[in-house]
Amino acid sequence: MRKFFSAPVILLTASILGYGLLIPWLGFALDDWTFLWTSLALGLPGEEFYFTLGNNRPFTGVFYHFLVPLFGMNSFVWHLFSVLMLWLSALCLWGLLRLVWPRAGRAGLYSGLLFVLYPGFLVQYTPLVTSHMWLMFACLLGSLALGALAQRRPRWWLPATAVALLLSTFNLISFEYLILPELLRPLLIWFVERGQGGAGGALRRTLKQWLPYALLLGGVMVWRVFFFPLQMDKYQLNVLDGLLAAPLQTGLRLVGTIGKNVVWDTTLRAWWGALSAPFAAGLGRWERVLTLGVSLVAAGWFFLVFRIANHSQTSRMELQTKRETGQGDTWQILITGLTGLLLAGWPFWLTGLTVEPQGWNSRFTLPFIFGAALTAGALFDLLPWKRVAVAGLALLLGFSAGRQTLAANQFRTEWELHTRIFHELAWNIPALEPGTTILSADFPLELYSDNTNTSELNLLIWRNNPSAQYDHGFFYLREMILRGVVPDFTRGRPYRRSLMSAYFYGDTGKAVVFTYRAGACLRLLDPQLDAVNPTLPDLARQAAALSRPELIRLSGGGNRLILPAMFGPEPAPDWCAFSAWAGQALRAGDPLAAADFADRALAQQPMETKDVMLAAPFVEAYLQTGRGADAQNLAREMLAVEPGISAPLCRLWERNRAEAPGFLTCAEK
Repeated sequence: MRKFFSAPVILLTASILGYGLLIPWLGFALDDWTFLWTSLALGLPGEEFYFTLGNNRPFTGVFYHFLVPLFGMNSFVWHLFSVLMLWLSALCLWGLLRLVWPRAGRAGLYSGLLFVLYPGFLVQYTPLVTSHMWLMFACLLGSLALGALAQRRPRWWLPATAVALLLSTFNLISFEYLILPELLRPLLIWFVERGQGGAGGALRRTLKQWLPYALLLGGVMVWRVFFFPLQMDKYQLNVLDGLLAAPLQTGLRLVGTIGKNVVWDTTLRAWWGALSAPFAAGLGRWERVLTLGVSLVAAGWFFLVFRIANHSQTSRMELQTKRETGQGDTWQILITGLTGLLLAGWPFWLTGLTVEPQGWNSRFTLPFIFGAALTAGALFDLLPWKRVAVAGLALLLGFSAGRQTLAANQFRTEWELHTRIFHELAWNIPALEPGTTILSADFPLELYSDNTNTSELNLLIWRNNPSAQYDHGFFYLREMILRGVVPDFTRGRPYRRSLMSAYFYGDTGKAVVFTYRAGACLRLLDPQLDAVNPTLPDLARQAAALSRPELIRLSGGGNRLILPAMFGPEPAPDWCAFSAWAGQALRAGDPLAAADFADRALAQQPMETKDVMLAAPFVEAYLQTGRGADAQNLAREMLAVEPGISAPLCRLWERNRAEAPGFLTCAEK
């Protein structure tokens, strides 16, 4: 029982409770796909291009170079590994606090648990991204802990300091988020020196202990600023430019941003977000029940743990020691936490990035977690009403676990929709001519972008076509305009688009264009019909004229798109599948097969109402097989749902050299 309630086991259980419940149903999201494609398909050249030229992290690629081939595309293993890296970071934090403040075991456990379940960091479920983040955090915290161990055990000073310097080097050269928290080291050294030798000479001993780390930090900063020419290529120091141009205005704005981020965004707002998560507006019933259920069960478990831990002999001895020492250690933890919060945000404050506990921007809260956890842990330990403190902390931790489970469920639902869209893409594109761009309307997904879709598409194609490393782009129409890649969608415009790991060179004359309507499906646009389709947005209608369905290879040749098992079984054929297959059969010159697909679709569902143009290939199949009455009946049903589609239907009859029926309003009959 004692081992079960040891701090490492409690921290591991909290990690699994907070992040592991939905792992079997999660896939990859956001930059995960870019990292997978870069390491598996592009190898060292791609890793150098992405991490050195594109992200100013010249040694981060080593992490992915070794682990991606090892774990491959096994999302379960990646998620589990990321949770274990988080646990490792929490263990290093707990060990650091025990070494610096041996009498503050309870505050150390509180802080470790708050670190694990911090509810402002909501991108844990991008495992390739976060596993590296947590490993670097473990390097930072492990280095600080080994530095404290070197002070506590002088005979171990040399090996402990050597390993501490090595871990610190890995962090400083790999990940800019966690550079400035290194400045907490002299404060921690000073606390240890004061605890061991009193105030006299503590400053001198602190400077002596800190000297090798200060030299390392200074050397790395000089290298980053003066000898690593790409340091500022991606993010510019906009605030420094503003201070030079308008010092008072920019300075006041900077102070306001720092205060807001420290006092509100990364602390009060983050913790309040956990407590209010189950009651947020817009949640479905199942989401609310899941979040509230996990929150209450986890809170009960933490309350039980604290009750048992607080009645142990060690805890009673610690409490007596605190009464004698005036809780000085906990106050020092509070000071360290507040200092950590003030140091954490400078990489973002200087570059004008938004720090907030929501969405993809919540990754910027990562360096604040140390300070936020120590501050909250110390405050709970300082409360004079211990039962109230334990109950309140248990509730906060429980609801933090619920908040993380709610975030996991968003990743789960988006993964389901994302895989469905890619199954529909595979129905439409058995294989694709190399060099072809896929242009599409935006998907209703927050956790995927056209850059990540491009990485994913190229990776999936590369698995079956090893020579195709970056043959395709998968871009949103709106993003192409907003990024200034093309001014408009006129045929024959060459362009270059950065894929972070490489450049894609495309041409608007070599593209297939899709539209997507939530609740309907992905539909390949017909360049003749959809160019005059009034139900499409202006941008999609303009781009429709570019679409070249002949670039899609039906059998043999081209780059094959075959989805791996992680995308789940292929959905049962529905209108999305039958419409795509009917279009392919028509392009292959087999209208009888296309008409069969039409019959099967109509037997399943009379009319797809969210995008009636899915039925256009069926109408054409009936026209080409002499089933004019069926074609007219289906066209009438389409018009009944969407009266404004006469123009594309008129073009369809014209393309098949058939006389347009009287119910169509055509310019010329």
